[in-house]
Amino acid sequence: MMQTILDGLLTGLVIFILLVGLPAVVIGGFRYRLQQKNKAFFARYTAFLQAHEGVTFFCYTSRKKLSSFIEQHVLPTLPSDVQVIKLQGKRPQTALDIECISYALYQLKQRGFPNVMKVVDGKMVDQSLHNDIYNAINQNRLNSVQDIVNKSLLSI
Repeated sequence: MMQTILDGLLTGLVIFILLVGLPAVVIGGFRYRLQQKNKAFFARYTAFLQAHEGVTFFCYTSRKKLSSFIEQHVLPTLPSDVQVIKLQGKRPQTALDIECISYALYQLKQRGFPNVMKVVDGKMVDQSLHNDIYNAINQNRLNSVQDIVNKSLLSI
C-alpha cells in the first residue's frame, strides 16, 4: 500500500516536472538567447553611432507627390556628406546597416517625413520637416522648400 502511494507520488512528480519544469527550462533558454541577441544588436548599434558621429541623414518616403518633388528639387542640392535614406513602405533604401537605420527611425522623437537626423554625442537626434514642407508645397511656395531643408541641416 505504501509502495503504491510512493509510486503514485513519484509518477506525479515526474509528470509535474515534464509539464512545468521542462517548458520553464525551454522558455528560459529562449529568453537567454533573445537577451544575447539584443545585447549583440545594441553593441552593433552603438558602434554604428560612434562610426557615424556628426553625420547627417535626410530621410523621405516614397509617397508619389512628395517623392518626385524631393528627388527633383531637394536631393540635388543637398551637401554631398548628407546620407540619403528613402523609405519604400517601412523598408529603408540605403547602403548603410538596414537594421541600425530601421531602429533609429523607429526611435524618432519627431515623427513625420521628410526628417533630418544627425548623430550627436553618440545619440541620434532628429527633426521632422513634414509640416513645413507640406505647407510650402500646398501653398505653392516651392522655392522655400530648399530654405526649410537648409535651415534644418544647419540647426540639427
